[in-house]
Amino acid sequence: GIAMAYEFRVSTLCIPIFWMILGCSSSVPTTGEIEVPDDRTDTEEPQVGSVTKGGRFDDGIDVSQQWALLIGVTGYERFQRLGKLKYCDRDMERLADALTSLGGYDSENVVVVSAKDALPTREVILTAIRNFFDKIQPGDTVLFAFSGHGLARDGVGYLMPVDGDPENSAASGIAISLVHQHLQRIPDLTKFVVIDACHSGSAKGGNEAL
Repeated sequence: GIAMAYEFRVSTLCIPIFWMILGCSSSVPTTGEIEVPDDRTDTEEPQVGSVTKGGRFDDGIDVSQQWALLIGVTGYERFQRLGKLKYCDRDMERLADALTSLGGYDSENVVVVSAKDALPTREVILTAIRNFFDKIQPGDTVLFAFSGHGLARDGVGYLMPVDGDPENSAASGIAISLVHQHLQRIPDLTKFVVIDACHSGSAKGGNEAL
């Protein structure tokens, strides 16, 4: 399903494509003029090394970075009933190309996990997630994308690696809450989450919401 979240509110539609999460300000001046807080003028420059909404600054220069972790899983061996899937890895590779050629992302900041380099097993994906988020700094922009099978058990959503067992998703899958925890622990991020998988809407509500 498709689920789109705005400031952590999620709604679900019935067609299997992307859902994403955005954080932005919804404040609109009513006077037709830009309102400036009392403690700061519209000409004041950010302090050295400070973090403001939308970036990280050093000597007044925005030094925040754009990062992407793209995971595509095909060739499932234990999902015969649902199918092995064919194009998830290719989708993520093409998304990576688009981000670097059109989106302004540095190629060194775009990580693709797919069978092209190593089978996207649970261990490989967990290691990639941990290493990826260790590089992120406050004020950066983060895109997390997953394309593959997804399962939901007892209200918990799981992203399934190539070696995942549909009969034991809790032990062999990757809880969506893990991604949520990484995104929450780093302040002032601009966050985009794209999940192309069954039960992507299971991440709405409660502690599982991204």
